[in-house]
Amino acid sequence: CWREPSERSRSSAVAADGRSLWRWFPWVVMALVAIAGMLPGEWIAETLPRSWLAPGRDKIGHAVGFMLLTLTFRFWRGSGAAPAEWIPGSLLILTGFALIHEYSQRWIPGRTPDGEDLVADLLGIAVGILLAVWLLPPKGSKSA
Repeated sequence: CWREPSERSRSSAVAADGRSLWRWFPWVVMALVAIAGMLPGEWIAETLPRSWLAPGRDKIGHAVGFMLLTLTFRFWRGSGAAPAEWIPGSLLILTGFALIHEYSQRWIPGRTPDGEDLVADLLGIAVGILLAVWLLPPKGSKSA
């Protein structure tokens, strides 16, 4: 027998859809970062402002970029996930991505793998995790 869905079941379906969208968000951002990492060095040199290309400034970009990417991973296990539920997997995924992202540059024209870039990526991941724990507590918990 078919029944009209109640208002409560409709609202929970919307909530479930919203949660699934947030869970996909980090993967979309990671795909965009991967695409940006495949841009040829010549294109980057012609497109970015010269001030961004000064020695050492790319390390800031790496750290900030991976920090922001890490913040998107705060919700991949749901907004109520405790740090122990999302940090280990995020750390593994993001560290693996940073290694692959840096190593793969050996096959991109005008780009080379750089250990210092990898260190900046890992620093960004660490700062992102600390900020997420501090600023984005699990839903339903009391913030600091």
